[in-house]
Order: sequence, then C-alpha cells, then structure tokens
Amino acid sequence: MTYVSHDVEDGAWQFLGDSMAREELPLMSCFHHLIDNAPSLVELADLPLGWWAERAKPGEPWHRHQHDPEEQQ
Repeated sequence: MTYVSHDVEDGAWQFLGDSMAREELPLMSCFHHLIDNAPSLVELADLPLGWWAERAKPGEPWHRHQHDPEEQQ
C-alpha cells in the first residue's frame, strides 16, 4: 500500500509506502526527485491541499480522498 498526503497546514507532502514497514527512517526529498524514481506519482501533482491518495500496489489506480476537516486541526 502506498499513501500520499498533501497537508493543509503547511503544504508539505507525505509519501508512505512499503519502506515504512521495513522500519527505515523517513527522509526528506523534493517532489521531482520522487517522480524521477516513481513516474506514476506525477498523477498526484494536482492533489489539492488537505487531500490524500492511496493505491494497493504500483500500477494500480490512485484513489483520492479529502481529509476530514476535524482531522486537520
């Protein structure tokens, strides 16, 4: 499962995937560096602030959702 969030608080992006299950430390990266390694992420470049997307595995379609406004406070 891959999870991507575009945070409303600060406009930051979060990318969580299988590497998190392996207990690897999180790292910071520019969005374009991630796209270089996973071109399908470009499909999420227009993900609005306060939204998140997930997919079961690479090649599957992204499913977009709006965060519950109460979660964002």
